[in-house]
Amino acid sequence: MELLMLRSRHEGELFHADRTQLEELDDPVRASRRPWFVRKLHDLRGELDRVEREGAGRSARVVRFLTRMISLDEVMLRKLRHATHLTIHHPARIQGEQVKQQWTEFLNRRFRKSAWSLVIYLVLCPLSLIAMPLPGPNLLGYWFVYRAICHLLILIGIRRAGGLTANVATRPSHWLDEPIEQMDEAVVNRVSEEYHAPHLHEFIQRHVQRSDRRRGTGPAASTGGEEGEVKPGTATGSSHAQPRTPDSTSINIAGPP
Repeated sequence: MELLMLRSRHEGELFHADRTQLEELDDPVRASRRPWFVRKLHDLRGELDRVEREGAGRSARVVRFLTRMISLDEVMLRKLRHATHLTIHHPARIQGEQVKQQWTEFLNRRFRKSAWSLVIYLVLCPLSLIAMPLPGPNLLGYWFVYRAICHLLILIGIRRAGGLTANVATRPSHWLDEPIEQMDEAVVNRVSEEYHAPHLHEFIQRHVQRSDRRRGTGPAASTGGEEGEVKPGTATGSSHAQPRTPDSTSINIAGPP
């Protein structure tokens, strides 16, 4: 698996694996051998997508609100369970051993976070039965089970990545030295082409928007979370993110589970 190590002025180091690469990991043979809980995840995601498309206005808004809360690196972390080796392309100013250390620290943080989240959602799942008598789809039930399975797969993926220490290669690149907030479109285009990451623009735009929301600066973002429907944007400006007005095309960046 090929990863990009990016820098953010406000969030530190970020790790990104492009959606195109992650989708290629789901070959038909592997998909046919999915364990039951992965198939359940796929079914639940389909049901949530259906509610967002066809449900009443309030139901669709609830799904979009919930998906905005999902971390942008979750799909990558789930897909780590399929990895046999890792190549991290990183800023040239950082030494390879430091990159490996930061990658390990990142995995440890995400493991602790997902472990707690899994426990919380497992506790909440039975409580969703209270909503069963209500008319319409049991969104709480779908959501709690869906998120519990997501975090289980993240833990499996991180465990898998932790066993690949000897198979982690690092590759320095001067194109990755700039923080994502200061990358102009030409640099992002070059990185996208060099490392076959056609959705890097979206990833950067969404991270900058989410960071702005957390700090209470910048316009409120209208895009959903990683698991939802988003509209493509452009690279950030030379000093701060100035995303282009989205067009009417929506892209689902969740990818198969």
